[in-house]
Amino acid sequence: MKTKSLLLLLSLGLWHCSHKINQPMQPTLPGKIVVNEVLYDPTGSNSENQLVELKNIGSEPVELNGWWFCARQDYAQIPDVTIAPDAFLVAHIGATGTNTSTDVFLPFMLTLQSVSDLNLYRDGNFSNASSMVSFVQWGGVPPIGRESVAVAAGLWTSGDFVPGVAEGHSIEYDGNGNRADDWIDQANPTIGF
Repeated sequence: MKTKSLLLLLSLGLWHCSHKINQPMQPTLPGKIVVNEVLYDPTGSNSENQLVELKNIGSEPVELNGWWFCARQDYAQIPDVTIAPDAFLVAHIGATGTNTSTDVFLPFMLTLQSVSDLNLYRDGNFSNASSMVSFVQWGGVPPIGRESVAVAAGLWTSGDFVPGVAEGHSIEYDGNGNRADDWIDQANPTIGF
């Protein structure tokens, strides 16, 4: 009988509850890795001096086990490392060294070109849009690249590219959006800071 009375009061809108219900906590953003800065034309020789900075802009650590870079049609697997929230990882392109939690060396990756793209994948399925994590292209649209995959992934706008920068400058992501104008010409590169 009590249940029927309660149902009747609820259906008529006559029931009032003054008990406060706690709202569930908003879920935190999981780890999210972006290509954050690229020094593709360092002062002096490009060979072994190019740097790519990854940043975890999420709230969870991200393990890069099995992740890959792709630049045009060149591929390099990233050594197994974890990036903490709001932390950086610097990849040294074509250089040798000892991998640490903040620096990895990719001795077999070819020198980045003045017109290129750079893609970050969570696995080796390079034509799958759901595998691509981050994308940028600069200096023009490369004749061979992964722009169509990035567009399908919602990570880039077709035909867009970051203008080339002067020697010693880097291109740096401003943290918002998926267009070339979300990248700035950084006269004083801040890679790793």
